[in-house]
Amino acid sequence: MKNSYQAQKVIEEVVKEKPKARWLFLTLSTRNAIDGETLEQSLQHLAKSFHRLTKYKKVSKNLVGFMRATEVTVNEDNGSYNQHMHVLLCVESKYFRGSENYISQKEWLGLWQKALQVNYKPVVNVKAITPNQKGDKDIQAAIKETS
Repeated sequence: MKNSYQAQKVIEEVVKEKPKARWLFLTLSTRNAIDGETLEQSLQHLAKSFHRLTKYKKVSKNLVGFMRATEVTVNEDNGSYNQHMHVLLCVESKYFRGSENYISQKEWLGLWQKALQVNYKPVVNVKAITPNQKGDKDIQAAIKETS
């Protein structure tokens, strides 16, 4: 709750400073870890890979900022760990204008695969956050996922 409140305050400030900025919700995953030792290594690799991802020109040129949270779930069938990140990205409004700025789902997947330095296709999901029919913002749900 406290983190969610703080995140909301940060976002309010960003909106004041960059009212035309847009928001994306990005989920990045990697292969499951089989045990605690592998999980620790995988979490470190996940963090380093995310740092690499944010440095790629196509990502960094429109990136205003981000909040991220790492989540680990347990596969009930085999006891493996699924480590993944929920990321709330703030991007310049021009992100959605032109192929030199916009990053498609397929491109995000390729960039994440490159950042992870793996030869398999990891799971990536990205969606733009837009106001819903009631005028409320989906950003509230995204804040809860990332804080």
